[in-house]
Amino acid sequence: MNSSTACANASSATLGIQHNAPANLDTNEPMQSRDSHRKGGSNLKLRDLWPAVALFFVGMMALLIATLSPSGKDGQYAVVAPPWYGLGDTVTLIQKADGGIVDMGGPANIIIAHSENPDFVRALYSAGAWLVVDPMKLRGCVGFRSEAQ
Repeated sequence: MNSSTACANASSATLGIQHNAPANLDTNEPMQSRDSHRKGGSNLKLRDLWPAVALFFVGMMALLIATLSPSGKDGQYAVVAPPWYGLGDTVTLIQKADGGIVDMGGPANIIIAHSENPDFVRALYSAGAWLVVDPMKLRGCVGFRSEAQ
């Protein structure tokens, strides 16, 4: 034993510190890690992912709503009626909200409407519209045809 080890042992004994080796050092059993309470990748269940999936969808819906919310620029709005509505039903919905038709094309349940009424969006929802969005942003998604040549 060298002098530094003897000095360390003497100071440990003076302070009352015991140096005990782990009990399983001389056995072939592995020590339990302190992370044994954590779930490993192989123990991951589908139910453990639900909070993340729910948060993802809520975030995407909030982003979609914020992106497509109507600006009311020039009093124009893209009106999305229920999918089973035909063109006549969608036109009737817009007329009930006291609006006019600006453009049609693409699906029969989506029409660009116009109104100077500041409560037009609320009136559209009351008449049965599923969604009212900014028409310029929706044009890229739906692909309205341009009549100008």
